[in-house]
Amino acid sequence: GVTKPQFSPFLNGSSSSLGSMFYKTNISDLLSKLKQSREGMQAIKKMERWLESQKNSSPSSSTPSNNDQSTPLAPTPTTPVASQGQYWRSLNNTMKEILRLVRRNILDSQKPRTLISVDSKVYVIHPERGDGHLLYMYHPFVRTVLEGFEVFGVNATHVYDRNYGNAVKRMTAQVKANDAVILVGSIRPDGRMMSAMKKKGAYTILYQTEPLLIGNPAACSPAHYTWFFDEIWDYSLAHIDMLCQCAGRTAFPLIRYVPITYWKDSPKLRYAPPKETNNSMVKGKAPAITSSPSVSPIISSSSPTPQTPKPPPPLPQSPPPPPSSSSIAFNPKPSFLFFGAPFYGREECWKRLNLIGDIAKDLRSEYTIWSAPAFEKFVKSSDSAIFLNMHKTCILGKSHPMDFINLEPRVSILMSAHALIVSSHSYWDDEEMWKGIMTFTEQGEGLAIEYRKFRNLSPDERQAESDRRAKLFEERFNAKTVFQNAKIDVLLGLKIV
Repeated sequence: GVTKPQFSPFLNGSSSSLGSMFYKTNISDLLSKLKQSREGMQAIKKMERWLESQKNSSPSSSTPSNNDQSTPLAPTPTTPVASQGQYWRSLNNTMKEILRLVRRNILDSQKPRTLISVDSKVYVIHPERGDGHLLYMYHPFVRTVLEGFEVFGVNATHVYDRNYGNAVKRMTAQVKANDAVILVGSIRPDGRMMSAMKKKGAYTILYQTEPLLIGNPAACSPAHYTWFFDEIWDYSLAHIDMLCQCAGRTAFPLIRYVPITYWKDSPKLRYAPPKETNNSMVKGKAPAITSSPSVSPIISSSSPTPQTPKPPPPLPQSPPPPPSSSSIAFNPKPSFLFFGAPFYGREECWKRLNLIGDIAKDLRSEYTIWSAPAFEKFVKSSDSAIFLNMHKTCILGKSHPMDFINLEPRVSILMSAHALIVSSHSYWDDEEMWKGIMTFTEQGEGLAIEYRKFRNLSPDERQAESDRRAKLFEERFNAKTVFQNAKIDVLLGLKIV
């Protein structure tokens, strides 16, 4: 069989690579998990055959001894480039297969308390900052929860107050046994609040929004805030695979992959002139304002219980309404637009792009959008924009497919707006989930090459590609599909309606 010394060269690595996932993991435990399924046994046999084939042909200049737990198995400078490439591809593919099996076995073997039913109430709450920006920043996560539970016929309620303490007090007074409390965010969650929820018999869930668990072994400690919850949901497979290092430990929360869902009511970007005028525009009247049926009322500081908002008063007949997006002159000139701040660790990668002449003149960034109306205005003024996605971790060299670089939540917001996105490489399985929806490439010249491809298309060709990608995003990330794939209907005893 496979022994620990044989596995150790593959499982030891830098703090950001595959090896870090198995931080202080007993390899025999890993193998035991694999042996629980036929697929796992096949993966072990495949690894054994692969290791046997590499004994005499490994690109490594020396073989690590049985006591060596730190020397990585790597090609030497004298190894032919073709052999090195084939070697690493074989290694990466084998490890990916094993990693997926381990993840699947861990997630499928979880047994939660089945407390939530159609008669239970679901509360969604999150902290707030002094600037009030979290209401907008967490909206995609909150909307995912509201629309996901609506699929089950459960009306979830978003509990919000600019003063977070007031929201907590109001929700605490309402929660009963068998209700569910979902805390969105990672900004110092209130452990006392979650303990109070558990004492009432509520089912507690953390919807994790930040990469705070990456490379942090303390996350597996009972002292870490994650242990206040019954479950942890996360939007990134990079995070999920890091959390799997804690799975199986006594009382550690259950883990669910719950990516942000498609937002059908999002404003849409234009890559070609509209084919027809907006028939809803009538002189002297504004188009009807509609809202998603899945959005529950927000509990304000002036209302102790949820209240259905009253319809707005009729708009005055004058002055005339502002023009709709279809009546605004279309701008056919592409730009390379980063939706976010080109700093926070992105400086070097942003600088590299600005050194590429034909790219620098098209580069721009936007970091002033903190409300839904502002986002709608931004979308309507961003015709033909090709969106750039850069991670806070700027890797200027060739990135490794096993690096735990999470895909930012903003890409889901942009894809709901039918954006064309070029991103620097992300975690390998996140890229697989987004295959065909976004373009992934290397930093610097790689991003420039992919942007030029879009820039050279005609407006109609860009619009067609935008529509194709958006359709695929909707099919893969709609609320029903996401919640079924996460097995929330089975794990929480709910039924699709």
